[in-house]
Amino acid sequence: MSTDTHSERRRPVTHRAVDWLLLGGNRLVVAGGIVVVTLALLLAVEPLGPLTDRNTTPLFYVFSAFIGGNLNLLTIVLSINQLVLTRELKSPGKFRGEIAGIRDFREDVEAVSDQESAPLTPAAFARELADAMGETVVSLRADGAPDDGAVAVFADDLAADVESVRAALDREMDATDDVVIALLRIDAAALHHRAEQLRSGASLSGADRELLDRLATQLELLVVTREHYKQLFTRESLSNMSRVLLYVGVPAEIAMTLVLVRFVGLGGPTPVALPPVLIYAAAAVGLAPLAVVFAYVLRAATIARRTATTTQFSTGAEEL
Repeated sequence: MSTDTHSERRRPVTHRAVDWLLLGGNRLVVAGGIVVVTLALLLAVEPLGPLTDRNTTPLFYVFSAFIGGNLNLLTIVLSINQLVLTRELKSPGKFRGEIAGIRDFREDVEAVSDQESAPLTPAAFARELADAMGETVVSLRADGAPDDGAVAVFADDLAADVESVRAALDREMDATDDVVIALLRIDAAALHHRAEQLRSGASLSGADRELLDRLATQLELLVVTREHYKQLFTRESLSNMSRVLLYVGVPAEIAMTLVLVRFVGLGGPTPVALPPVLIYAAAAVGLAPLAVVFAYVLRAATIARRTATTTQFSTGAEEL
């Protein structure tokens, strides 16, 4: 069993649960869990009791608010999605410049990983860079520099982080968000700063400084890789959220409308004949669009916070 698996098991269950909620969990499962918890709380509290004419009027306003709120939510999210997609439309010159920049970046990664051609898929590309960093750490250890205590600690810390990333990337993953989450395991800003400090040590040989310089460059490229994939993830996440929101929001609006029609008596002569459990279920469904937005935005905001720093500054946000 891998060291990464052991370290995951040693983490408190609450930490793993929070990480699952914030990052690793399927967003549809998280949104569905919110709806189920809401329904369970309603059934436990049972605020309505028997339906009468007295509590039908407040319910009418509640479901009217659901309809109006969900319509506004759908409109706002889809407008933001349209704005982001519109910004993706580039002129030929700007698009060619972006392609040239990516080509130069791939060549830089190929140079520090001693590969003729870097992989195409995000997971394989990130794994190639992580493997190159691992090989540089091995060379640093073999060169004798870890006789210096600070260098030894740095090499051990970097090797542990790289091994954690490699273990995560060795799993089957196609989604860009999985790659971004895997790369969060390296505290690139702190490690880059330590490498810069160690390079100025008077006791280090030229070969040791060259290896530390190579590691600093690899850490910079790792941050660029993470940022590039974060941009791709943001586009994918926004597109997926908009699509799921339409799939969930339109049926929810229909359900709210049918319940509201029932309350005003258009669906039959007994508008209060609906059982309370059905009312609770309809209320939980009314929260489903908001739950979808919450699940997707929560993960995007967490990733944005933990990747807010570069190799030159660190605010500690990446640890939260």
